[in-house]
Amino acid sequence: MKIFLAEFDLFHKIGGGQTFYRNIITKNPHLQFYYLTIEEKINGQRPANAHIFPYYQRYIKSDLKKIGNNLPLEKITRPFLLASNIAYSIRHQNFDIIDCPDYEQYGLFLRDACDHHQVKYQKLALSLHGVVSQSLIHDWVIDKNYINSLEFAENLQYQIVDIRYGISKNYLEFWQDKYDFPNYYYHPLNFIDLPHKKIKNYHDVTRKPILNFIGRKEKNKGADIFVNLLTFLEKKLYSYGNIIGADSPTLNGKTGEYYLQQMLKLRNSNINVISSLTTQQLNQKFSENSVTILPSRFDTLNFVALESLLNGCPTIISDKAGICRFLKDNFPQLPFISIDINNFSESLNKISQLLINYNQSRNSLIKQVNNISFNLEQLGLKLTDIYYQENNYSSQERKKVNEYYQQLINHCYKKQYWQKETIVSLSKKILNPLNHQNQVLIKIVKNKIITQKKPIHTQLIKSLFFSSEFNKINNLPEISARDIDDKLTQLKNLGHPLNASMENRQKWKTGHFVNRVKIWQEIARLEKLRSNDLLSACYEARIIRSLNQDKFKQLQFITETFNNHNLNQEAEVINLLYQPSKNNSKLCHQYLLNNYQKHLNYQEKPYEFIEDYRQKKNYRVSIAVSLYNAENKLGFFLSILIQQSLFQKQEAEIILIDSASPQNEYQLFQTLLPQLKHQNIPIVYARSEKRETIQSAWNRAILLSQSPYITFLGVDEMITCDGLEKLAAKLDSNPELDWVIGNSLVTEVDYQGNWRQDVMTYSRTKFNQNLVYLDTCYLTYVGGLYRKNIHKKFGFYDETFRGAGDTEFKNRVLPYIKTSLVEDVWGIFWNYPDERTTQNYFTELEDLRAWYVYRSLGGIEYGFREKNLEDIENLLLLCLNYRKSFLETHSTDFDLAWHIIQYLEQNYPKSKYLSIKKNIDIIQQTLVSLELVNNKKNTDNILFLCLYRGIEKYKKQSKTFKKYLDFDFKDIYLLFNDNRYEQHFYSW
Repeated sequence: MKIFLAEFDLFHKIGGGQTFYRNIITKNPHLQFYYLTIEEKINGQRPANAHIFPYYQRYIKSDLKKIGNNLPLEKITRPFLLASNIAYSIRHQNFDIIDCPDYEQYGLFLRDACDHHQVKYQKLALSLHGVVSQSLIHDWVIDKNYINSLEFAENLQYQIVDIRYGISKNYLEFWQDKYDFPNYYYHPLNFIDLPHKKIKNYHDVTRKPILNFIGRKEKNKGADIFVNLLTFLEKKLYSYGNIIGADSPTLNGKTGEYYLQQMLKLRNSNINVISSLTTQQLNQKFSENSVTILPSRFDTLNFVALESLLNGCPTIISDKAGICRFLKDNFPQLPFISIDINNFSESLNKISQLLINYNQSRNSLIKQVNNISFNLEQLGLKLTDIYYQENNYSSQERKKVNEYYQQLINHCYKKQYWQKETIVSLSKKILNPLNHQNQVLIKIVKNKIITQKKPIHTQLIKSLFFSSEFNKINNLPEISARDIDDKLTQLKNLGHPLNASMENRQKWKTGHFVNRVKIWQEIARLEKLRSNDLLSACYEARIIRSLNQDKFKQLQFITETFNNHNLNQEAEVINLLYQPSKNNSKLCHQYLLNNYQKHLNYQEKPYEFIEDYRQKKNYRVSIAVSLYNAENKLGFFLSILIQQSLFQKQEAEIILIDSASPQNEYQLFQTLLPQLKHQNIPIVYARSEKRETIQSAWNRAILLSQSPYITFLGVDEMITCDGLEKLAAKLDSNPELDWVIGNSLVTEVDYQGNWRQDVMTYSRTKFNQNLVYLDTCYLTYVGGLYRKNIHKKFGFYDETFRGAGDTEFKNRVLPYIKTSLVEDVWGIFWNYPDERTTQNYFTELEDLRAWYVYRSLGGIEYGFREKNLEDIENLLLLCLNYRKSFLETHSTDFDLAWHIIQYLEQNYPKSKYLSIKKNIDIIQQTLVSLELVNNKKNTDNILFLCLYRGIEKYKKQSKTFKKYLDFDFKDIYLLFNDNRYEQHFYSW
């Protein structure tokens, strides 16, 4: 029997499909196989029953130019070209069977292409390995239109072939559910080699296991799930991790490895990324003290799992892989861990136990492998049996495909010219080097643009468009509510794009950082028209802050509006800060001292109920969790939280505070309670009688806590499994420390908590306590732990805050506590699709008393009155060059620097840094002047000149800092990387 395998370089390329075809060639020496070569050498080694045809490219993409807007034809041009070139390469040949894989779509046209090129055959068989569309729907980059085109071709291909067969029962059923055509199971033991040597028992108590992911780096294979899984395993249980496998291109021109490296960079992970290994090298990995982890999202089979197990290596497999069913059907005695990738937390305990008892688990597996008796007699249909099955196909779809083919091949011939092979050959020889040169040139040019791009240059260009764009928006009608909505949207985009696509489409007409006060004035006026007085007051307060004065007499309206909305303290603070008075700083200082005294004591409040399931009176760490509308997230949250290593030692407790939530958190808790009790998890569930702020919930938890250390989490936040133990050890080792923190990773998850992508890391490397005055995110709860007694010493949380209470508490206690970094990623944020509660303008209003008052002259007096000169000078230098925890670039903070230099002048007249006071004053004045440019003629050129002069003045003054600071100035003093452009600048 002559069989043409429609694949390429079978004894040269490495891949699942190629491996399958190689194996059936070697296992069926009585059959003659043929395939195509592109890179495989003509005289290369191959079995005697394997024969080759060189691949010729008779048809090229340009032949299908101007094919028209016929949608089906646009979707299937690639399969057409490949099928036609394959058929041309074997023209005039005669075969019994043509066998093509379904991970390609050219089987769609092979029948018509072979007829056209006079290739004779009896049957067209489709070998079912796994269609590409199923992989791409899970990939790093998703193009739905491209996937839809693939599915269109894949579905047609399945319907028009004569015979279908596959090696995975799950995958055969996948197709049977879609179409009523018979498909046939080809048992994998017909073509794979099984080991015959006995495996020796394993004895290695000195080294911890290595965790290996093996597979392509496409997202479908689950390398990202592997990384996430290791994030929630105790690091002391394993040595390190490896991601082993071939790289895979993504639809945006990058690769899977690129995205994996981005993940690993954010996580500070001990995972190595390795290229694909040979079979011999993989077997060596299996023989080491290792665990194979295969968390694929979709896999028709995955023979790596079988190879790993049969080599005696403990293996963890996704329940989405067809190999799980294969193992249960054929090797039920082989132990392995099956994980639900959509809820891998359920398997964390099993995996931890496997690692703890590694030698025992491995030897148990080896014993089962050595006792396997392989019965190769009852394996079902042989390959020839499948090929002899009766043909089944859709005549209607075949007719349709034939019509497509005739249209496409006719179009090709119309586009082709005489001696096309010669022209194509010559053009390739000429154009390929030229294309390469052009690509290199383009890359050089692009790199220059990227490396020289600065915010200053961008804003200079944008300033040429501001006045005309602002006037255009200003002249829009305000007749209807919709008119006002549209006008507001355009104004907000002018100042800060509401979405990235808007910024990309209108790059020079959005995102203006100059003359922002004019934009905010108009937004405030329009919000008043819509009766949104509080939001209007928010923008007017922003105007006062940015100009550092009440230039437009807005303070009275702001004060009245704040008081009307029960924001009496915000009204008091904004008047203390900006009401003209010689005593402003003293009044602000006194306000903060009074505020400190007010929160030193806390009176316990009644509950609706408390249920306490703790077995003792003292623990080491309390994890306080506030609950409000948390029903959908609570179960997943607890399933991860209880993996904390401290729970295994009975050293941690959970305190759940339900702030009269309208959802069914308590009922859910009751269903989880039996499992929590079974695992001896100390837990308290307390519910307040009415809704309270998150700071109220935290104060309640402090009183309920029976531990010296405490941390606070929401159900969308987490600590790595050994995080609290590491942080507690740091506090144990140094009694002078009050609060310790690590780094925190922000991730996007779906509604079920499944990871979608990493967003960023709060990196607190080179932590300095003074950095908290510049970015309060440096002092964290998510990945942090502190001594509970700081509340007894320095006060409780202010329960009047709705969103900024944590910021206020940090600023209030910071002068009295000592903090330190434990370097690693301990905290995890889960950004669910719903909004976080602090993402609203109300938090900006609360920051007046949580943040801005502490940055005033009176606030600096409060923070540093007990500190020495060196501390305040250190903060001044940080203002001139620091990195926010959530940014990689550096920033400045001249607002705070301006107040610090005034404080030094008043209290430390001999400070050497007073020599740069004049320079800081000029820069501060320059930044303020750019917020509102006096441009009576409303011309773009005037704005451009003002900005240019401001930039030159800024550069000149900043050079004086070189005397005190040692770093590359060109990457720091960019003007628009000042804090005023990085905080509270966005549109609400």
